[in-house]
Amino acid sequence: MIVDAHTHAYPDPVAGRAIRTVISNLRGRLSAHTEGTCSSLQTSMDAGGVDLSIVLPVATSPGQ
Repeated sequence: MIVDAHTHAYPDPVAGRAIRTVISNLRGRLSAHTEGTCSSLQTSMDAGGVDLSIVLPVATSPGQ
């Protein structure tokens, strides 16, 4: 069994904005490998043979 122990996914209506915010806050040190949605995570998991992903929450603004 392959487990990806560090993933992120957001609700479809805000995923694009959330990914852009997170990436911009990292100042180019990291890039996104999915669109940030649960369905794009599942597609990535299927392509990589990942059986289980642990989705970690992340705040995209100081108020969160």
